[in-house]
Amino acid sequence: MGIQELPRYTWGFKEVKTPAMWKAVIGEVVGTAILLFTHCQLTLRWPRFPEDGNIVQNALGTGFTVASIIEGFGHLSRAVVNPAITLSFIIARKVSLTRGFFFIIAQLAGGIGGTALSYVVTPADRLGNFGAVFVHPDISMWQGFLMETCLTFMLAFVNLAAIDDRLRPVNMPSVAVGLLVCVMVFTGATQTGACMNPAVAMGPHVVLNLDWMWAQHWLYWAAPFTGSAIATVMYMFFFTWGVESKDFPAVDGDDEAREAREELLSEIMDAVSSTYKQHQVKMRNKATGKERIAS
Repeated sequence: MGIQELPRYTWGFKEVKTPAMWKAVIGEVVGTAILLFTHCQLTLRWPRFPEDGNIVQNALGTGFTVASIIEGFGHLSRAVVNPAITLSFIIARKVSLTRGFFFIIAQLAGGIGGTALSYVVTPADRLGNFGAVFVHPDISMWQGFLMETCLTFMLAFVNLAAIDDRLRPVNMPSVAVGLLVCVMVFTGATQTGACMNPAVAMGPHVVLNLDWMWAQHWLYWAAPFTGSAIATVMYMFFFTWGVESKDFPAVDGDDEAREAREELLSEIMDAVSSTYKQHQVKMRNKATGKERIAS
C-alpha cells in the first residue's frame, strides 16, 4: 500500500472526552500495580524456603508476569506499564502526547499502589530491600547507567518490532516481550536490578522512603528514557524506514488518524470497484466479439 508515512505528532486533547482513553488509563494503573505487586513479592526470602528470591525466580516470575499483563490489558492500552516504553510509543506516534502523559501518571500511581499493597501483606521482618533497585557497589554509577540504557534499548526495540504489523501477519508481543524480560533480568539483575522501568524503581523507593534509595533514583529515570529514545529513533528511521506498510496509519484515538484510515479505505474500495467494472466491460466486449464470429 505504499511507503510508510508517519502520522504527524498530535496533542490528542479530544481523546480526554472518550471512554476508550480512560479505560486504557485505568488498564495501565491496574497492569502496573500487578507488575509491582509481583515484583516485590518475588524478592522476598522466607526461612522455610531459603532459595526464594533468587535470580531464577525473579527472572521467570517477572517475564511471565509481563507476558500475562500484555495478554490481559493489551487490547485496552497495549499494556505499556512502563514510562520509558510510553516515551518510545510517543516518539513512534503509537500514542498521542495527551494519552502518553496520562499513561505515565497512571503507571507511576499503579506502581506505588501495587507496591503499597504488597507491603501490607508482607511481614515486616521479611521485607529486606523489598524489590528496590540499586547499583552494585562493585560497579560505578556510569557503568550502571550504561547497563540500564542497554537493557532498555533492547526492551524498547523488541516492543516496537513485536507490534509492527508490517513485518509479520500475526504478532505475539506477549511472548516476545515476556521472554526478553526474562533474559534481561538474567543479564543485569546483579549489576543494577535490571529495572528498565521508572515505575518499578519508583514504587519501592516511595513506600520504603530510604535515603540511599533516592541517591540513585535519577539513574532509573535517565537511563531507561535514554535507551528507549535511542532504540525508537534507530528502529523507525534506520532499520524500518521505507518498509512497505501493510496497515493503516494510526495514532490511538486520534480523529485525524481515523479520517486518514477512512480515506485510505475509500480509495481502496474505489480502486476495487473500478477494476471490477473494467473487467465487466472486457467480458462483455469479449462475449460480443464471439457472437459476431458465430453469426
